[in-house]
Amino acid sequence: MKSFKKFYGTLVLIFIFLLPSLISAQMSTSELELIKDAWGLEKKQMIAEFMDLSDQDSEVFWPLYETYMSDKQKLSAERFGILKDYAENYPDISDEQADDLTIRLFKNNMEIEKLQLKHYKKMRKELSPLLASQFFQGEKYIESVLRTDLQSNIPFIGEFSKMN
Repeated sequence: MKSFKKFYGTLVLIFIFLLPSLISAQMSTSELELIKDAWGLEKKQMIAEFMDLSDQDSEVFWPLYETYMSDKQKLSAERFGILKDYAENYPDISDEQADDLTIRLFKNNMEIEKLQLKHYKKMRKELSPLLASQFFQGEKYIESVLRTDLQSNIPFIGEFSKMN
């Protein structure tokens, strides 16, 4: 976990720069691509340090990792879209919008879990159950840190109406 904590500052910095633009919904596609690319490189470095794979295991792991990340990209983009929709509507969110966003978020979470299970099974078969478990333990840790930081910076539904 030491290597994850080392990169925790990077995660926080990404969200410090990303969140204001997300909330204002004015981030350009090129800015998003730059952040996504930078995060992808940081995450890969973090995973490499955490996994500390032998050369033989690396040859098997990294193509599996790249496939997983490629498959996850669509779901991550959907999640970002859900958060963007929330950011655009949160001051005056209606019952229908809240319901739609919540259902979409639940579905997105379930799809990510299904994807992770699919790739875990593939990794445990081609690599080992221990290394596959280690990777997904790290993946879940990263997701938790990101979600916690993001959630702590997004206003709760109804928060602004209580302030007025």
